[in-house]
Amino acid sequence: AVGASVVGDSFFTNITTMQAELSLNYLYCGAYTPPKIYRFTTSLVQSATLDLTAYAGYPVAGCIDTANRFLYIATLNTPFRVVKIDLASFSVVSTLAMPAGNTIPNYGVIDNVNNVAYFVTSTSPVRVLKIDLTTFTWLATLTLTGTTGSASILTIDVTNQLLYTAAYVTSFPSIVYKIDLVSFTVSETLTLSTGGVIRSVANDTDNGLLYFGDNSSPANIFK
Repeated sequence: AVGASVVGDSFFTNITTMQAELSLNYLYCGAYTPPKIYRFTTSLVQSATLDLTAYAGYPVAGCIDTANRFLYIATLNTPFRVVKIDLASFSVVSTLAMPAGNTIPNYGVIDNVNNVAYFVTSTSPVRVLKIDLTTFTWLATLTLTGTTGSASILTIDVTNQLLYTAAYVTSFPSIVYKIDLVSFTVSETLTLSTGGVIRSVANDTDNGLLYFGDNSSPANIFK
């Protein structure tokens, strides 16, 4: 059941990314027009806003470093940028532009052991970008050759240093890509038996299982 809902200020439109800092009971939401980050309590009380207009375009993907209290927001620029936000002061620390040709970031994850972040793009071909969070610099780009731009999921297994995303090549069904983070290369691919664009993922790292959901009608869940 829905326990509660909240409406932000008059500019609070189109929530594109949401991250939680549960130890402090905060939620961070990225929204359009103008590009802002909204901070809510987990009781859904708006407590602060941060306008990103001066720094970047619309926030479309994000990941959070709860240990060091930093939020990383990827924005819809050409090329896209990553905005580093200090959650203690709720202010922008820095911005980082990706190399030319990298647009439409769709999802981000953090490897908190090695202090790096990964963002996947919904481009043709799909790309995965690696960022060093200590120096806040771009490290590398992995291109998934031949893929078409519908990569909207990314999940990480930090213990085994593996990253998973899904895309398709020319036609469906989608292909799951297993990426070795030590070499930053594709180590395996798995073509699904049917279905459309993969839109969601759940990662059961304890049991070595992944669950994917697609946009078919009726939708498919893959294990």
